[in-house]
Amino acid sequence: MTPHQFVLSKRLEQARQLLKTTDLSLSQVALDGAFRARATLPTPSKVTWE
Repeated sequence: MTPHQFVLSKRLEQARQLLKTTDLSLSQVALDGAFRARATLPTPSKVTWE
């Protein structure tokens, strides 16, 4: 796993937890998860949730 992939996986895990446990919108989660905007979150076809 590259350093970039590691950081991205941590950000995605944080976003996943926020979506599951809060009423925050996807835009709010994207900003809280260190993504600049919803558009910078990977598309679902590129993400594999375990």
